[in-house]
Amino acid sequence: MSRRCEIPDRLLRGMNEPDWSPTLKTLLRIEQAIGDDPAWPSHDVYSWHEAKDEVGFIFCRNRKVSERDANTFGPVLDVYAKDVSEEDRLSGLAALSNVTVIDVTAEMPTEFFISKHAQTACAALGADYTGKREVVRFV
Repeated sequence: MSRRCEIPDRLLRGMNEPDWSPTLKTLLRIEQAIGDDPAWPSHDVYSWHEAKDEVGFIFCRNRKVSERDANTFGPVLDVYAKDVSEEDRLSGLAALSNVTVIDVTAEMPTEFFISKHAQTACAALGADYTGKREVVRFV
């Protein structure tokens, strides 16, 4: 693996351990080396972007849309495909009857606000939680 990825083997040591903490550069080198392998989970990614700060990083992959996904999530994908502002995108998603919109912009990540509850979710739960503010508590 080290030779295939052209990185020192010390960077791969412990990769099967839960506390392995590679750099983004190491992960990208691995993905570049084996990304075309059909067994690689990200082989169907057509683009990606990253966000990072002093604590860590998020690596977002954009995948090719399967026929099944297009049929299931077509209206949502159509909203995301438009080159519009985030506010317009959010309005477009909120206009879809089977989409729940949850605002997670509160200072505390465990707090959220259900700005629109999907009709199918309301029917399944027997209640409409639109406008409800929640705080997730971990025990």
